Amino acid sequence: MAPTDIGQKLDEALTKIVRADASIQQLCERTERLVIPWGDFGTAKLPVVLYQRVDLSERGGLGDTREAIYDFTAVAEGEGGRALANALIERVELAITQPAMAAQGLDASPVGAWRRRPLGVRDQVGGANTQERVAEQLEARFLVTK
Repeated sequence: MAPTDIGQKLDEALTKIVRADASIQQLCERTERLVIPWGDFGTAKLPVVLYQRVDLSERGGLGDTREAIYDFTAVAEGEGGRALANALIERVELAITQPAMAAQGLDASPVGAWRRRPLGVRDQVGGANTQERVAEQLEARFLVTK
C-alpha cells in the first residue's frame, strides 16, 4: 500500500535509504532489520539503528512545507560496542542526503546542524544479570515540501 501522508512517506524513505547503505549492512553483518522503529527495539538483533519521528510541523505560511525531526539511535553491545554504534550513526548521517531523498520521490532536504550524543542503555537480562549496551544518537532535521 502506498503511503498516504508525508510522515509515513518520510518514515519509509529514511528506512530505505539507511537499509540500502552497504557500509551499514557490513557493520551490522546482515541486510534485514538494520533500521527499525524505536518501538520494535525489544525484538531487535544488535547492532541496530532505531528511528523515531519526534515532530512534523508546518513551516512557513502556505502550509506546503513541513519541518520533520527524527531521532536515530544506533545500539550495539560488547567490546567495541561504542565504536560500532558511533560508526553506524556516522553512516546514517552520511547516507541521508537531498539526492537520496529525491531518489525516494521526496522533495526533502536535511537542514541545520544535526546533533549527535552518546547514550548508555542498561537492560535487565534474565533477572539479576545485567548487560551493558551502548548507543549513539543523532537528531536529524529535514524540510519537506508536500
